[in-house]
Amino acid sequence: MRFCLKQNETDWIKEFSNKYDISPNLVLFILLVEDKRFLRHRGVDWIGLIRAIIHNIKSLGLREGASTITQQLLVISGKSRRNKKIINKVNKIIKAINTEKKLSKEELLTKYLEKVYFGRSYYGIYSAAENYFGTSVSNLNKAESFFLAERIALPNIFRKDRVIRMLNRPEIKKMFSKKDLKELQRIYCEVFNMM
Repeated sequence: MRFCLKQNETDWIKEFSNKYDISPNLVLFILLVEDKRFLRHRGVDWIGLIRAIIHNIKSLGLREGASTITQQLLVISGKSRRNKKIINKVNKIIKAINTEKKLSKEELLTKYLEKVYFGRSYYGIYSAAENYFGTSVSNLNKAESFFLAERIALPNIFRKDRVIRMLNRPEIKKMFSKKDLKELQRIYCEVFNMM
């Protein structure tokens, strides 16, 4: 099923990006890659959670997760544990729902972007933009923005199949020109010393 942002979500991303002087591409890619229904849910992406459960049952393992940005923030902040036990998953869901009652989406995303790990000992988007690309988060282009968003799940590991899968998502694919894709390929080659 194709995912499309609503106009109010697009407006929210623009306002957030302007307020914090962050490339709107970076904000958009982080939401699309990490939690595309971030602006629609209240701490738990029930659609994603059900999809992950069905996928995991079919594959007879825990191959897919459905953590939201709020749930990831709880783990990063030490308020929840990264654990595959059912009781811990339920506790994380409850904490995420309660956290969303206390903090706005803007506060949640701001805290997340300040703390999330991007690999190579780079914590937060400001450090990641400066250290990977020698630029500010406001100046990141599409390729750089996608690269950083994709790093969050596997910060120090390059998995070509994952990158291709992300780039083939319709909502992401339509954003890239051939020039952008060449730039992205150059970045991966440079960062992971591939030739």
